Amino acid sequence: MWPRYLAFAEHRGAWLAGALGTAVMLAFFAFTLDGATLTRAWQAIPARTFWTVALLLGINGLIDGTWLATITRGSGRPGDAWRVVAWHMLVSSVLPARLGDVAWMYWVHHWLGQPLARAIFMGFYHRLQDLIVVSALLVLSLVVTRGQFGSTPVILLAVALLALATLACLRLERLLGWAGGLLLWLRRRYRRRWLTLLLEHLLMTRAWYRHRLARDQVVVSFIAILLRWVTIVAAVALIIRTLAPVVAADDSFFLANAYIYLGVVPLQGVGGLGSGEAGLAWILTFYGVALAEASALGLIMRMLINLVHLVLWLLVVPLVRLLQGARGSD
Repeated sequence: MWPRYLAFAEHRGAWLAGALGTAVMLAFFAFTLDGATLTRAWQAIPARTFWTVALLLGINGLIDGTWLATITRGSGRPGDAWRVVAWHMLVSSVLPARLGDVAWMYWVHHWLGQPLARAIFMGFYHRLQDLIVVSALLVLSLVVTRGQFGSTPVILLAVALLALATLACLRLERLLGWAGGLLLWLRRRYRRRWLTLLLEHLLMTRAWYRHRLARDQVVVSFIAILLRWVTIVAAVALIIRTLAPVVAADDSFFLANAYIYLGVVPLQGVGGLGSGEAGLAWILTFYGVALAEASALGLIMRMLINLVHLVLWLLVVPLVRLLQGARGSD
């Protein structure tokens, strides 16, 4: 009963957070966005820029599939790792408050044959590597700009976050051991069956991480994460340079990283519209961009991301199905 209740409570909390995020974001863009400004901004994107951004965002999805195939050693049928990523991108463009990540864990379990506890850990490991790379890129952009947002305290805070995330990744086995010790103490004290199940899954995950996750997988997965975020930063910076020419090239690099970093906050509404877009619009005003134009830029960025996610889903899912059908008929 307890596990089911906790799962429901977490699920309900995510939906409540999503409803709150949707209301907040809709209110923000309703008060700041001008329809005519949005139309002009969309029409101001050259065709070459549009296709370049779309290509960069599409490559990001393919790299993410490579990450998953690397971590799972090609488990499941051919192409299943990319099918998981395609569905995750589509669902994340619709569901609020990171609920798409929950679906990702289920599909890794269902399609790639990973135990559920390991699938959950893979989601955590993915986000931890994400945090390390985006923190490093943010530190680099702050050092390059050294403007009003690149002051020493902000750089030190970004470096501290990067150091903590890196330390957590390097000492992940020890952290899993500490978590197991805590669960063992809780099980002895409260004697609940769900605590025993959690402990068993945690110990199995720790054994997998220690003995089955090889060094080459860790190295390749980090390279994939780095390439993935470089493509996203390049796409966002290109849109910023196109629609806000008043922003210098190095500042657009910082703003792209800030957009990604602010997007980590799970205050996200339906359609993926969230704190990243609102935060980017707010920061752009410090560079002399009108709030209506800044809001239009943030909304266009989200629209482009969601459009690419939809196109990738339409392309990848049928191709994987054809590939698996051809393999099955051999």
